[in-house]
Amino acid sequence: MDYNDYADLFRITARQHFKSDEYISKHLAYAKRLMENDLPVIYDSEHLSMLVGYTQGYIKHAVRYMTSYYWEYRIPKKTGGLRIIKEPMPNLKDIQLWILHNILYKVKFHPYAKAYVPKKSIKENVRFHTKRRIVVALDIHDFFGSITSDDVFELFHTMGYEHWVADLLAKLCCLDNVLPQGAPTSPALSNVYMYDFDEEMMKFCLERHIFYTRYADDMTFSGDFDVNELKEKVGVLLRGKHLELNDGKTRVMTKDQRQIVTGCVVNQRIHLPSEQLRKIRQEIYFIKKYGLVQHLQNMQCQKKNYVKHLYGRINYALLIQPSNKEMQEYKKYLKENFGDKLMGFEI
Repeated sequence: MDYNDYADLFRITARQHFKSDEYISKHLAYAKRLMENDLPVIYDSEHLSMLVGYTQGYIKHAVRYMTSYYWEYRIPKKTGGLRIIKEPMPNLKDIQLWILHNILYKVKFHPYAKAYVPKKSIKENVRFHTKRRIVVALDIHDFFGSITSDDVFELFHTMGYEHWVADLLAKLCCLDNVLPQGAPTSPALSNVYMYDFDEEMMKFCLERHIFYTRYADDMTFSGDFDVNELKEKVGVLLRGKHLELNDGKTRVMTKDQRQIVTGCVVNQRIHLPSEQLRKIRQEIYFIKKYGLVQHLQNMQCQKKNYVKHLYGRINYALLIQPSNKEMQEYKKYLKENFGDKLMGFEI
């Protein structure tokens, strides 16, 4: 429905409910602002409840007792230790997914932001950094946990939502006043939040012929440049958004070293580190030799989704190197022999 049709229908309905001309003008001005940006019009919590398909009471209760609507688990970090994931319960997750698809995906992400962008893969982040003299990888400390509910409120308010609607949307997307790592809205909100940072970094890098991309909290810069000047600029811009660098994860990789960007080697061409391929090859070998059950016992692995996880790693290897015949054969082997364990997996 275009705005003119919407406005005609709104006037008719409002007058049937004896609303004043001032009321009608005010609400239509608000609606027009949102519709011009292809965003859904939301007037209040009752209106939102009808849009998302959950009762107004459920929404208000979730906002008031948000900690009860998440469950927590831990996953291993690549660098050691455990990462805490806080995932919303199914109904709250449904509401967040509605916000993601109907609001956040309608907002422009910066072209230099490469993570969590529909129809883009990790290859979009690495392809700019091959055959460079220097590759620098910088990491943002506690990225999601540093983006507050006040920040998220400002994002929704800037989109055009009235104060209390922006506040409601922010509360539905935050936990303990920050973005939770595990909510489907958090990645997209982080991209919206970082738009002006990416814009300033783009200007800085273009002037110095530096290639820049950001994959969530991982920033990559490549070319021939002054590393200290770069780090100083990044630090200043991050502090302006109350973020800070994780200096322990800073890596400066020259062309005579192995240059890795978000897990991919980029020196001359994009490919996975040989040890990752070797690990897959080894696991397939042991499955064929001992059978899956014995292999899991030998590894002392109790993962119920082990086959899905292995299949996902093979798919990722093929995403990076589609012509890898060895990985193609491993994928075929798992599909033919363990198809039942891959139920629900896109194969």
